Amino acid sequence: MSNNLFQKNSEKWAETNPQKALLLPFLNLKKSDVPKETDKQAEKWFSTLDLKETSVLFVYGIGQGHYYKAAKNWLKGKDHRLIFLEDDLDIIYRLLSTKLGEELLHDKSVSLYYFEGVEEARETMLSLRWEFLTKKIEVSCLDFYGKTKNEKYQHLRHRILNDQSLHNSLVKEYLDFGAAFFFNFYRNLKLLPGSFLGSSLYGKFKNVPAIICGAGPSLEQHFSTLKNMQNKALIFAGGSSLNALIANDITPHFGAGIDPNSAQKLRISQTCHVKLPFFFRSRMHHEALKLIKGKRLYIPGCGGYDISEWFEDELKINRDRILDEGHNVINFEVEIAHALGCHPIIFVGMDLGYTGMRSYAKGIVYDATVSKKDILKSNHERNADDFDLKAILKKDIFGKPIYTLWKWIIESEWMGEFAKEHPDILLINATEGGLGFPGIKNQSLKSLGEKYLNKNFQFEKRIETHLQKGTMKQVTSKKINRLVQELKSSLMRCVSNLNILLEEIDRISQKIKLLKKLEPGFNILSGRAALFESDLFEEIGFKYVLEVFSEAYAGVLNHEIRLVRTGKMSEKKKALKKLELNGKRLAFLKTVAEVNLELIRMAGFDTSNKDSEEGYVGHIF
Repeated sequence: MSNNLFQKNSEKWAETNPQKALLLPFLNLKKSDVPKETDKQAEKWFSTLDLKETSVLFVYGIGQGHYYKAAKNWLKGKDHRLIFLEDDLDIIYRLLSTKLGEELLHDKSVSLYYFEGVEEARETMLSLRWEFLTKKIEVSCLDFYGKTKNEKYQHLRHRILNDQSLHNSLVKEYLDFGAAFFFNFYRNLKLLPGSFLGSSLYGKFKNVPAIICGAGPSLEQHFSTLKNMQNKALIFAGGSSLNALIANDITPHFGAGIDPNSAQKLRISQTCHVKLPFFFRSRMHHEALKLIKGKRLYIPGCGGYDISEWFEDELKINRDRILDEGHNVINFEVEIAHALGCHPIIFVGMDLGYTGMRSYAKGIVYDATVSKKDILKSNHERNADDFDLKAILKKDIFGKPIYTLWKWIIESEWMGEFAKEHPDILLINATEGGLGFPGIKNQSLKSLGEKYLNKNFQFEKRIETHLQKGTMKQVTSKKINRLVQELKSSLMRCVSNLNILLEEIDRISQKIKLLKKLEPGFNILSGRAALFESDLFEEIGFKYVLEVFSEAYAGVLNHEIRLVRTGKMSEKKKALKKLELNGKRLAFLKTVAEVNLELIRMAGFDTSNKDSEEGYVGHIF
């Protein structure tokens, strides 16, 4: 062990892990718990990995570095990366005292990160997500950690894969020009006149209990109790739980929806004969929203896009409090119940697992039973991207085994985090089964009666009274049409400006190609381009539609941009590459603008054309 070697390696590691590197010299080294692997064991581990088309490999545990040696040949592949995640600083200390550690740290295709908990490792992953965008990743671990820390490894693995999958899905939505979102958004604008402002109910139900219903198998045991509590607590239902309650003659006080997919239309069509106030956001499937017979309650804001902000400001729709809609309609309902002032907030039917080997409560699908064989299918037997559809065995709130999915575990964790962030709210899980939520106590629904559900409320009258103050008389079809035409004109100017900028990129590129050598200080942004770029940035269409796409596409190009900045190439080649990448981004933005113009026409705002679903974006759907 060389102190000089350790010092050099520590300084090198500090480039990516500065805070942790400072701690290394002050460690009291342990005498045990150091993974003892050999080259032969490492080679055997690597031979078991299915890395076909995989570009990035995460490994939990660094050990003595033998797993790095086993992966060396694979690292020679194009854009292959190896990321080690280690939660023991002592092991990192020992590695940094070796020549192999020095070699690993200087290998540009390898990174070593320290983390304490899974959330910290997740933050590391999120910082790298643009670099690994659209690339296939895999997660493995030291054999020693697989045996001694398997639960932590499994949690880490699925967190990394799930986060990357969610990020890729969002970016894919952007790369599809946001067409699925805007397709519903523009059509739903037509339903705003006559809708009520849902946020006008915020704070109007202080200390009123709320019951939020999931669609899990355990919901059916609460049907009779819920019928008797309809005047004691505000009952929320969205998605499939709405179908289950109505099929069993229970009408919740509020429905909710944010799902942009066509499945939402089918669910709503089965319940639309019942009139109830319904919270929605503008991304909801437009045909499903049309089917709502009760009062539509508009919730301002829209995750991932800025366009609703502009319309809301122009229409003088109050945006004082913008809710986080979370991952699904249940999260959305929890946020709404909190905003209404409800206390406590009680959960029922949120099994987040296959209770009794069933997926849903009665009244949702004809047969909700599942087989162990089907839910345990390996990823090789299903789409590799659906990694979280393979069931795993966990313990339910009673300590009994239950099959669940990683997406449900993450939902459980979201609720636990919400509870941490809002200690002022009493959250109670009355599901009476299932996975439960970290930090949220479990109680039976009947046991809550005496303490929390002992008052009678005239909910219908109270809701109706408050909603009369939530009418949006200032939101008219005429105003919306005027704003859409204003946005349309701005988007057309954006297209014009983008065309000029693309022409300038082509002109400057041709000029540079004719030069033998690029002179120092050569400005690749011409005066004409700077002027039109400035005009572009001022457009409403850019600020509220295109800008988020510009940022997303810059992330997509992140790897190529980094190569231009750090790669060894002449100034001339760098300039040409920069122009090429900027041209790609501007051409993409032009398409986004054109898609929006077509979607506006398809929504029927262009009176000179018939409402048609054919044309520029027809292939997207």
